[in-house]
Amino acid sequence: MIDPIFSLPNNPYVEAMCLAYALPFLAKAELDANGNPIKLYISDTKERGLDFVWK
Repeated sequence: MIDPIFSLPNNPYVEAMCLAYALPFLAKAELDANGNPIKLYISDTKERGLDFVWK
């Protein structure tokens, strides 16, 4: 996680884990030579209620 709010208490990431709901976020993927994702750089949460949510 590179989002600065991750280190704050009661942040959206902690809330999502405690309440067991999906948390939409922005991320960039680091890919290996074959194009497979090896790391996600999560940088920002989004408002709940988006049309697309990864679960």
